[in-house]
Amino acid sequence: MGSRLDILGWRAFDMVFQPWMKRRLQLRIADLPQDLDASEPVMLVANHVSWWDGFVLRAIQMRLRPSSALYTIALERELNQHSILRAIGGIGIEPDSPDSILRAVRQFQAKRRKLPDAVFGYFPQGCITASFRRPLGFRRGVELFARAIAPVTIVPVAIHIEPGVCLAPTAFVSVGAPIHCVESVDHLLLEREIHDLLDATYAFLAEHGESSAADWPPVVAQVVNRLSHRAPVTAAEPVAVAMRVH
Repeated sequence: MGSRLDILGWRAFDMVFQPWMKRRLQLRIADLPQDLDASEPVMLVANHVSWWDGFVLRAIQMRLRPSSALYTIALERELNQHSILRAIGGIGIEPDSPDSILRAVRQFQAKRRKLPDAVFGYFPQGCITASFRRPLGFRRGVELFARAIAPVTIVPVAIHIEPGVCLAPTAFVSVGAPIHCVESVDHLLLEREIHDLLDATYAFLAEHGESSAADWPPVVAQVVNRLSHRAPVTAAEPVAVAMRVH
């Protein structure tokens, strides 16, 4: 029953919020994956640049699995300040509290059991950080949460927000190739994937200038390959994490 209420809660929220959001943020998404395995959940892993990011993930989820719901890790204090976020799938966490982390992991697992095709959102930086920061500063917590709901398809998401020719800024969003996670995933692998996607976004913006929003989306993977001139990234061996979840 809970999963159905989650889906209905999101739909009711979208009816009011989406028109408001569209007047304040232009959204451009490139390279959405096709034919994801419907038998397992999806975990959207993204860099964190703004207050809008959770709703950017919602837009991606609606394109990938419109009949499902999105559950996203957020700081407990943010959920306490904005209770509506908890009602639309926010799962609270206090990063310095092992008990809080364990509760959040168990909530992820419970959502997965109730809704096998659920979509989860995770920001491994843990705080809002400029998209051009290097290194991006991903933390290992993403490994723990991926392991908790594995097998899971992990989808890297690179977000960059740019002022342009419109009053509302534009979110340029590049979606990477899915990574099938059987046990866990290396957080440094994900950081490198998103690092490359962001670099491709900057190259595109530098080339297209004020017409970037109109010209988007490029085939970001091709830009990444042109910039890097290196072999494609492959998944690293699963990395052990300190906390066991039963």
